[in-house]
Amino acid sequence: MKSLAAIVYALGLLLAAYLVFRVIARRDYLRRGKLGLVSTALESLIWGPFFAFPYFFNQPGALVSEILDYTGWALIVVGVGAVVLAMGSLGFRRSCGQEVNSLRTAGLYRVTRNPQIVLGFLIVLGVIVRRPSWYTVAWVLLYGVMAHLMVMTEEEHLRDVFGGTYDEYCRRVPRYLWLRRPVNDSGVSEAGS
Repeated sequence: MKSLAAIVYALGLLLAAYLVFRVIARRDYLRRGKLGLVSTALESLIWGPFFAFPYFFNQPGALVSEILDYTGWALIVVGVGAVVLAMGSLGFRRSCGQEVNSLRTAGLYRVTRNPQIVLGFLIVLGVIVRRPSWYTVAWVLLYGVMAHLMVMTEEEHLRDVFGGTYDEYCRRVPRYLWLRRPVNDSGVSEAGS
């Protein structure tokens, strides 16, 4: 029964994420050129039920080990701090889609186009390390899909705003953190051809 509830919860969350990220937020970007207050609130609120998922469905009880518990907490704390720092370095209004005045390509944005998503995975990983289960494995997949829905909408908007400059940035910097050779201005890999 708990597994069925987890599946229904996850599917409902995916549907809500699709509606918020791909319909409501996308409509705001197209109409207003930025997210409105309602879209911003909905994007923020959708992550609450996501982060509650493992606490609702994971089995309570003893942790696997004290070392994994401490390691998990360390990952969670570092992840939260890193996400806040990444948002702060970009600017909270820009991080929330309410201001788009320039394309950030320095700092963490030289390594990944989505540092908040990549660093947010540390939080997810911390929960998994603390209490590994099939539910937390499903939670990782849920994170990947929800984050990607949000990123697709943001990238579409950035492409509309910055055009070829954004396309060039996308050729140089990976969407998440997959390793690849940087490309120089002529389109040739810097490590050779």
